[in-house]
Amino acid sequence: MKIRFYLIILIILGILPVSVMAGDVRFSLGEYILDDESNPGCLKEGKDGKIYISDKLTYSIRVFSAEGKYLYSMGGKGEGPGLFKRWMGAYDIDARGQICQVDFANGNGRITRFSPDGKVIDSFRIDAQKKNWGMSIFCRNTDDFLIDLGGNPIIENHNKLFYMGGTSLFCILDGKGLWKETIHEDRFFYDFSSEAQDLWPHIPYLNYMISAYSPKRDTLAFQKTSEDQVTIVDLKTKKKLRIPNGFRSTPLSKQDIDSWIEDEKTVNPLFNVLLPYYNKFRNYGIDFIANKPIVDRLFFNHQGELFISQFDKAKKTYTVHKFSIDNQYLQMKVLDKIPAFIGKDRLYYMIYDEDTEIYTVEVKTQDDFFMRWMK
Repeated sequence: MKIRFYLIILIILGILPVSVMAGDVRFSLGEYILDDESNPGCLKEGKDGKIYISDKLTYSIRVFSAEGKYLYSMGGKGEGPGLFKRWMGAYDIDARGQICQVDFANGNGRITRFSPDGKVIDSFRIDAQKKNWGMSIFCRNTDDFLIDLGGNPIIENHNKLFYMGGTSLFCILDGKGLWKETIHEDRFFYDFSSEAQDLWPHIPYLNYMISAYSPKRDTLAFQKTSEDQVTIVDLKTKKKLRIPNGFRSTPLSKQDIDSWIEDEKTVNPLFNVLLPYYNKFRNYGIDFIANKPIVDRLFFNHQGELFISQFDKAKKTYTVHKFSIDNQYLQMKVLDKIPAFIGKDRLYYMIYDEDTEIYTVEVKTQDDFFMRWMK
């Protein structure tokens, strides 16, 4: 943390300036966005070339110039116009360049639209139909919103354990947040407990829903992280296609749980309190969860080609499978990094330095290998 503090001071004093070299851009987020295990959040390129990054710790969207200069922020924590009360960092940019943010339904429960210069255009409540939060938002080429709404808490009993989870509902809302249609609904589980239901620790090797949207194709792709297939939905025709994603399902074993427990013991000093629960999960839970996560991200490029990635923590590499715009498998590559966002002419990376504990944004504009393969 001391190294990080000194680096931030140097940035503030201008001793470590933003650098622009050979058409590429590289700048530090250390002065502007503090990191934790889930922050910073989503990065997107605006229609005006600005760079937008969600900061979930301050409930705001930070805005940078195309050259990496910090400009201003929009949002902030609160309940008034343009403020976010409970937020997962979800936002998107529509065809007019407006920034559209979605808040938890049990927070402010609304969509807020900002102009590119950060002014509030309008704000309206979500017709959430008893769902609890907006997990992601995509702006369609029309005035509609495609939203993944989560909620409706579920508790299910299975083989001496109880599991808590919720629903993931992909739906289309009109330009004022009113319900139009449901695309897909599924369930997921995140906590478990014994018969007493007194403590609810997290499930090891947590599986969750991931998704991506292509404005070019008006197409949604989604899957659970443990699945070996991805679902692709053409939103114009409502045709659904489920295809292999290039990865193999990996059954969860007792050895996996043992390894996970040993890792948690080293990083969590209070873990012994939860150890009896995880020992029960080792004996009774693996048939309920079944498979380990094998995929961590879906994303489209500007042309509408789909990429599905898996991160190898040991090797610190990404295995990425690529699919054509007509959903045909193309090829696989092992990469040392993948972009946080693919723009029309630029690739954006967010790279974390474990020594300095600072994120750096790299913008690639040259026609290198990554540019050719990703685009």
